[in-house]
Amino acid sequence: MPEPQNALALPVSAAPIVDLLRAAVDKGVSVEALEKLVALHERVSDRQAASEFANAMARFQAECPPVPKTSTAKITTKAGGAYSYTYAELDEIARTVGPHLHPLGLSYTWDSSVDGGKVKAVCGLRHVNGHSISASFEAPLDDRAQMSGPQQHASSLTYAKRQAL
Repeated sequence: MPEPQNALALPVSAAPIVDLLRAAVDKGVSVEALEKLVALHERVSDRQAASEFANAMARFQAECPPVPKTSTAKITTKAGGAYSYTYAELDEIARTVGPHLHPLGLSYTWDSSVDGGKVKAVCGLRHVNGHSISASFEAPLDDRAQMSGPQQHASSLTYAKRQAL
């Protein structure tokens, strides 16, 4: 059984740098040298986090099945014609990728904005080590759709989220 964590305990990865800084301070090392040590530690930590993130993403891509397109959109054109296509709803995408992301320490978050006639969704993909990447997608509001204003925004935002994820 793992030992209980002390609230003041540092993560294992931080302990060596703290010991090094303590030793440097004890020896009277200059502030500039301390700043360089901290910067070096940050670079090494960032590189390690990026490597762990890349490994998790490679495993995710190898393990995650294709997202099934379980919904159908039926479109009527202005000329009276019609067509349809299948797509994956956002909930279906989440159900498919979630069980493969989470065991690898990966999660996603959303941010969005509206600017004029466009909705922008930003999907952030984060690893437990702190490394993250993001992707964004802009979708125009479909003012020709027979929906209320809020429904147009929600529809465009959901589309943008699906594309960004």
